[in-house]
Amino acid sequence: MDARGAVAVFLSRWLFSPLGPYVNLLAGAMRHGWLRFTLWAMAGEAVWCGLYVTMGRAFAGILSQASDMLGSVLGLVATGAIAAGLGAWLLVLVRQARTGAFHHPQ
Repeated sequence: MDARGAVAVFLSRWLFSPLGPYVNLLAGAMRHGWLRFTLWAMAGEAVWCGLYVTMGRAFAGILSQASDMLGSVLGLVATGAIAAGLGAWLLVLVRQARTGAFHHPQ
Protein backbone atom coordinates (compact mmCIF):
# COMPACT_ATOMS: atom_id res chain seq x y z
CA MET A 1 0.00 0.00 0.00
CA ASP A 2 2.95 2.32 0.60
CA ALA A 3 4.30 1.84 -2.91
CA ARG A 4 1.09 1.80 -4.97
CA GLY A 5 -1.65 2.91 -2.61
CA ALA A 6 -2.14 6.26 -4.31
CA VAL A 7 -2.65 4.57 -7.68
CA ALA A 8 -5.10 2.10 -6.14
CA VAL A 9 -7.12 4.91 -4.57
CA PHE A 10 -7.09 6.90 -7.82
CA LEU A 11 -8.18 3.99 -10.01
CA SER A 12 -10.82 2.79 -7.54
CA ARG A 13 -12.60 6.12 -7.92
CA TRP A 14 -13.32 5.87 -11.63
CA LEU A 15 -11.96 2.78 -13.41
CA PHE A 16 -12.55 0.05 -10.81
CA SER A 17 -15.38 1.64 -8.82
CA PRO A 18 -16.74 -1.60 -7.29
CA LEU A 19 -13.39 -2.06 -5.54
CA GLY A 20 -13.60 1.40 -3.91
CA PRO A 21 -14.94 0.32 -0.50
CA TYR A 22 -12.31 -2.41 -0.19
CA VAL A 23 -9.51 -0.04 -1.15
CA ASN A 24 -10.84 2.42 1.45
CA LEU A 25 -10.74 -0.25 4.17
CA LEU A 26 -7.32 -1.43 3.12
CA ALA A 27 -5.97 2.13 3.05
CA GLY A 28 -7.28 2.74 6.56
CA ALA A 29 -5.98 -0.56 7.88
CA MET A 30 -2.55 0.12 6.38
CA ARG A 31 -2.54 3.63 7.91
CA HIS A 32 -2.37 5.36 4.53
CA GLY A 33 -1.98 9.10 5.12
CA TRP A 34 -5.33 10.90 5.06
CA LEU A 35 -4.05 13.87 3.05
CA ARG A 36 -2.49 11.68 0.38
CA PHE A 37 -5.61 9.50 0.32
CA THR A 38 -7.90 12.53 0.01
CA LEU A 39 -5.89 14.16 -2.77
CA TRP A 40 -5.74 10.99 -4.87
CA ALA A 41 -9.42 10.28 -4.23
CA MET A 42 -10.31 13.81 -5.35
CA ALA A 43 -8.20 13.39 -8.48
CA GLY A 44 -9.99 10.13 -9.28
CA GLU A 45 -13.40 11.71 -8.73
CA ALA A 46 -12.40 14.61 -10.99
CA VAL A 47 -11.55 12.14 -13.77
CA TRP A 48 -14.86 10.33 -13.19
CA CYS A 49 -16.89 13.56 -13.38
CA GLY A 50 -14.87 14.80 -16.34
CA LEU A 51 -15.57 11.60 -18.24
CA TYR A 52 -19.31 11.87 -17.58
CA VAL A 53 -19.44 15.51 -18.66
CA THR A 54 -17.30 14.89 -21.74
CA MET A 55 -19.36 11.87 -22.81
CA GLY A 56 -22.56 13.81 -22.20
CA ARG A 57 -21.39 16.66 -24.37
CA ALA A 58 -20.11 14.31 -27.06
CA PHE A 59 -23.34 12.34 -27.33
CA ALA A 60 -25.86 15.12 -26.60
CA GLY A 61 -26.53 15.71 -30.29
CA ILE A 62 -27.19 12.08 -31.05
CA LEU A 63 -29.00 11.15 -27.85
CA SER A 64 -32.03 9.68 -29.62
CA GLN A 65 -29.83 7.50 -31.87
CA ALA A 66 -27.75 6.39 -28.88
CA SER A 67 -30.96 5.57 -26.99
CA ASP A 68 -32.26 3.50 -29.90
CA MET A 69 -28.96 1.67 -30.18
CA LEU A 70 -28.88 1.01 -26.43
CA GLY A 71 -32.43 -0.35 -26.60
CA SER A 72 -31.41 -2.70 -29.41
CA VAL A 73 -28.32 -3.85 -27.51
CA LEU A 74 -30.33 -4.46 -24.33
CA GLY A 75 -32.90 -6.40 -26.33
CA LEU A 76 -30.14 -8.52 -27.83
CA VAL A 77 -28.62 -9.17 -24.40
CA ALA A 78 -32.01 -10.10 -22.93
CA THR A 79 -32.76 -12.42 -25.84
CA GLY A 80 -29.34 -14.07 -25.48
CA ALA A 81 -29.87 -14.55 -21.74
CA ILE A 82 -33.27 -16.14 -22.30
CA ALA A 83 -31.87 -18.41 -25.02
CA ALA A 84 -28.97 -19.45 -22.77
CA GLY A 85 -31.34 -20.16 -19.89
CA LEU A 86 -33.67 -22.24 -22.06
CA GLY A 87 -30.68 -24.08 -23.55
CA ALA A 88 -29.36 -24.92 -20.08
CA TRP A 89 -32.81 -26.13 -19.02
CA LEU A 90 -33.07 -28.27 -22.16
CA LEU A 91 -29.63 -29.72 -21.50
CA VAL A 92 -30.68 -30.71 -17.96
CA LEU A 93 -33.81 -32.38 -19.34
CA VAL A 94 -31.80 -34.31 -21.95
CA ARG A 95 -29.32 -35.51 -19.34
CA GLN A 96 -32.14 -36.59 -17.04
CA ALA A 97 -33.79 -38.49 -19.90
CA ARG A 98 -30.51 -40.30 -20.69
CA THR A 99 -29.95 -41.38 -17.10
CA GLY A 100 -33.54 -42.43 -16.58
CA ALA A 101 -34.08 -39.84 -13.85
CA PHE A 102 -36.78 -38.09 -15.85
CA HIS A 103 -40.19 -38.46 -14.24
CA HIS A 104 -43.33 -37.67 -16.16
CA PRO A 105 -45.96 -35.83 -14.12
CA GLN A 106 -49.18 -37.77 -13.84
